[in-house]
Amino acid sequence: MLMAYSELMRFSMVAHATTHRKMQGRLEAVRALAPLGAKHRTAGHRRKLPFALGSQRASKDVRWRIGSIQSPVLVRTMSTSPTWLKEFAGGARDTIPMMVGAAPFGVIFGTLVTAGPLHLWHGQLMSLTVFAGSAQFIALGLIAGHAGLIVVLATTFIVNLRHLLYSATLAPYVARLSPRWRCVLAALLTDEVFAVTYNHYRLAPPGAIGPYYFLGSGLAMYTNWQIWTLVGLLSGAAFPHLQSLGLDFAMVATFIAIVVPQLVALRYIAAAVAAGTLAWLCYDWPYKLGLLVAVAGGVAVGVVLARPHEQLAATRSE
Repeated sequence: MLMAYSELMRFSMVAHATTHRKMQGRLEAVRALAPLGAKHRTAGHRRKLPFALGSQRASKDVRWRIGSIQSPVLVRTMSTSPTWLKEFAGGARDTIPMMVGAAPFGVIFGTLVTAGPLHLWHGQLMSLTVFAGSAQFIALGLIAGHAGLIVVLATTFIVNLRHLLYSATLAPYVARLSPRWRCVLAALLTDEVFAVTYNHYRLAPPGAIGPYYFLGSGLAMYTNWQIWTLVGLLSGAAFPHLQSLGLDFAMVATFIAIVVPQLVALRYIAAAVAAGTLAWLCYDWPYKLGLLVAVAGGVAVGVVLARPHEQLAATRSE
């Protein structure tokens, strides 16, 4: 009993010492900021910071005042930044509308695999490793037409060149991440994930948002694509003419939802019109080369029209 009592007393003393050290550290942090409470000039007028060490409002005032002066003590006194789990869930949640649009596309792809020369596991493996809807459809059509491997690789490479533009746009926001992180996020990058992620990242300075929002969006889209590919593979035999029902229009509607919100300036509208016109004029070109011409034309128009805007912004900043 005496031994138990002594252990209990020792534990109480250790806990009391730990609590005392924490309180002492917080008190020192407040004292370090106390000189700022004398007079603080903001927005053209002077105001006093209510840093009374013994007051009842001290803790609350310290929390929001530290945020206004961007002090390092912010890390120890408050945590307003979202956790990685909230960011991850936010990315997945914001991708749900895109997932709904991609669902029929995945079902149609699985159905086409059942009607082609590939085995069912080939189709699922393609979705697992390629994870690019348009490239998978094109590759499947070329394989069914007995095209050579070089033709399949070259065509899908050209179709997926648009991902270079996506990567260049998102590069400033992921530049501080490790190469491992960037490789993972690059593997999950699709049209839908880019639209959701960029719309979120551009609201904050580069580097201010972590990678978990991007990861949540990408993994949600990846899982969605695998599920609906499997549904198409399993239901293809029961519904052999499923692709003739016009479900592929869901992907067209998804791309419209991706593009239209981005048209917020004249130069963006001009670039979209130029790319769309070139894509229509060059539609019959072999190996989808018209798509490459459309991308190059849209980028060229956007760059030319963006130069006066950048020069005006530089002049205003000076």
